[in-house]
Parts: sequence; structure tokens; C-alpha cells
Amino acid sequence: MSDKPLKPATDPKPAATAADPQLRYLGPVSTLDLPAKDGKPVSRSLVTGKAYSDLPADHQTVKNLIERKLLVPVKA
Repeated sequence: MSDKPLKPATDPKPAATAADPQLRYLGPVSTLDLPAKDGKPVSRSLVTGKAYSDLPADHQTVKNLIERKLLVPVKA
């Protein structure tokens, strides 16, 4: 056995909630500019087939992608 202390397990992403549904991106790889956090602009890459649970539902581009069926709800 090692003498190193064990690190607690952490989940890097919070679990999706009912108010924050998981959405799968079906469009081509692209960049999404989101509102600034801590004064720094946030730019996200959207990758085809990947599910996202942290996209702001009130963001105009996210609304547009949902309307165009490029962001679709992930079925449980």
C-alpha cells in the first residue's frame, strides 16, 4: 500500500436538473460565445454528438439551435 493520502472523488460537472436539461448537439463542430463569467468572455466548442447540461436556455443562440433541432433533449 502507498503512504499517499487518498483524494476525495469529485465530479467535475454538476448533474443536470429538471431546470437544466441535457441537450445533445447534432450540428457541425462550431463555437458558441456565452455571457462573461468573472469578467472574462466564455467561448465553448460544440461537438457533434456530445451532450451538454450547462448551456443557458435563455441564450438567443441556444434557443435558435433548439428551434432548428440542432440541440435536442437527451432521452433517459
